[in-house]
Amino acid sequence: MLTFQDKEKIFQLILNQLESEYKQVEKIANDSKKDATDSDTKQESKYDTRRIEASYLAGAQLKRLKELEIDFKILKSFKLESFKINYEVNIGALISLNSKLYFISPLNKGLNIKYKETQINVISRSAPISNECIGLTKGDIFEVDTPKGLKEYKIDFIL
Repeated sequence: MLTFQDKEKIFQLILNQLESEYKQVEKIANDSKKDATDSDTKQESKYDTRRIEASYLAGAQLKRLKELEIDFKILKSFKLESFKINYEVNIGALISLNSKLYFISPLNKGLNIKYKETQINVISRSAPISNECIGLTKGDIFEVDTPKGLKEYKIDFIL
């Protein structure tokens, strides 16, 4: 059975993954910006669009970088709680559904992380599973409409 200390370590893994993604996108954004302003991307004919394409890529990467920065700030300021047996599922809960682990993130994106050889699905607060299980307690059963039809989930535990 997982403990609150495990949940804190899982949360740290989420932060680490987000920070790693930030650094990767930052490097790509810087490289794209350099490519967009480099003399090698100078237009050689009226059909040569390398510089324009590089500037679009740089702009998109800078936008993604800002989004990651906001996500990181949200996570850094998020206060983890330990949900007791009778507590309801809420944002920040680590839950087991049908023996699979899910962390309901305050972010609007999902991730997959591995903790002690266990796959954990980090799902957004707006994911269909989150929408259906927030407010429920251990032992409750709910359904989610998936592309493959209705799927039933049982809340095994909440942490």
